[in-house]
Amino acid sequence: MTRVYRYRDLSIIDFGEMEILIACDSLGSIGEKKLDLVKTKNEIAGYYEARVVLMELISQGGEIKSLVNAVCNEWNPTGAGIKKGIERALKEINLDPNLVLNGSTEENFETSMTALGIMGVATRKKKSYYSKSGEIVLALGKRLLGEDVVKDGGSRILSLNDLIHLRKMDYISELLPVGSKGINYEISKLEENSGLKAEIYDSKIDKNLSCGPSTVVLASLKEEDIKKLDFLDIDKEIVAKFI
Repeated sequence: MTRVYRYRDLSIIDFGEMEILIACDSLGSIGEKKLDLVKTKNEIAGYYEARVVLMELISQGGEIKSLVNAVCNEWNPTGAGIKKGIERALKEINLDPNLVLNGSTEENFETSMTALGIMGVATRKKKSYYSKSGEIVLALGKRLLGEDVVKDGGSRILSLNDLIHLRKMDYISELLPVGSKGINYEISKLEENSGLKAEIYDSKIDKNLSCGPSTVVLASLKEEDIKKLDFLDIDKEIVAKFI
């Protein structure tokens, strides 16, 4: 019997042995238009918006099947630039945009701010990830938002390929990209999923602020396994522990 349910920001269609995962995200006022609050190239906006959706799916063990972008602006130049950025994200993880990507643009009315929504679809064999008692919650990456993301250029955040690699590691229980609601909110989602209570640690990170386009990823694992992540040349900080 088919079951449809939500897990965090994902919609999941359960067919028994196989599940379809659906993720989405939106972006507004970031781009090259005259009223955009954050000025950046359309390609950059498209790349990071696609990255958010891909990370949601990858963190749950999904195999990406489709990405659909709904650009609320004209094709040329906004839509074309955004598409170029989305293609960059797909190629980064060896996916062919010609097979995976579809989309639409607004051709009827002139717009003065950039706006975009992306939906991604993935499949996986039925699988659940749960944090375990005694595991710590490790924040991976630098909290960045708006113009700071543009200035950083991706040097201090987890790459898509690194996320794919981490999801394959059996010493990591849960992986959770952090978005606009901040680290504390996502820790509460880990608690909800595992049925455990987390002890929140003092941190140099403001855990209530937005982490923009998933510039921080939470990982639950045993504290002694942190050394296995030395290959990641990004910030790592313990922010909580399950008790």
